[in-house]
Amino acid sequence: MYKIQKLALAITLVFTLNSCSNQLNENDWTNDNLKGEVQSYTEISYEAVDRFGEIEKGKRAKQYSWQNDEQIEYDEKGNRVVVNSYGSDGSLEYKYISKYDEKGNHIEENMYNSDGSLESKYTYKYDEKGDISESNSYNSDGSLAISYTYKYDENGNQIETNKYNSDGNLVARTTYKYNERGYVNEWKEYDLEGDFDFKYTYKYDENGNQIERNSYSDDRLAFKYLSDFDKNGNLIEMKQFNSEDSLIERETYKYDYDENGNWTKRIQFINEIPKYIIEREYEYYE
Repeated sequence: MYKIQKLALAITLVFTLNSCSNQLNENDWTNDNLKGEVQSYTEISYEAVDRFGEIEKGKRAKQYSWQNDEQIEYDEKGNRVVVNSYGSDGSLEYKYISKYDEKGNHIEENMYNSDGSLESKYTYKYDEKGDISESNSYNSDGSLAISYTYKYDENGNQIETNKYNSDGNLVARTTYKYNERGYVNEWKEYDLEGDFDFKYTYKYDENGNQIERNSYSDDRLAFKYLSDFDKNGNLIEMKQFNSEDSLIERETYKYDYDENGNWTKRIQFINEIPKYIIEREYEYYE
């Protein structure tokens, strides 16, 4: 259940981040930083092994226990329609199937277990401007689990998200602020008592890549993350600092690319030590 909750949280965060700003991307190809009309890609992560000075693939492994290998399918409009999630042994663990309306709005996502049984369901509603106004998460028996409502400013930026439990009681509120380019530069969350819980602030480069993230607890800086990107918009370095601005960890990434500019291999180094090799295989629409 812990992994399921993590996956559900990841879905919610990604959807919320992509919905917050008026800097909306055209489709999931753009959101996922893909080049060309990708029909699907399969991503598998391995342990990186240094053998005689060469970095090679070891056993299948992920950096975090809640992460899985994935196969992601897109329709011809660039919308994610199917996500297959695999365990370290290569067996299917979960399948996500998404539905869209005639306007291209993401209106439903169903999460299935490996045996085909429904695990959970997510639905999304939109206002007359095309902004998401409400989302709901349901349990396998159809009962409501969590609901979210959203508010926007005059520029179409999402400025508030309210989270409700199954009884309709408010349990959390998140507010957003934006820079002059329309990118989120502050994310602040409050608990069910309305008290400040935690905050993130963000900075971006001229291409819209997030190059700095600051994490606050009780309004005090806890961690700072500095990132750098290559010309393709892929992360090549991330440094984590503590509240005293001392370096905790440095991650770097090296890539191989296909002829379309999509990466096919990524080697992740943590403090200069190779840790993971991630490989992708793509299929393109003709």
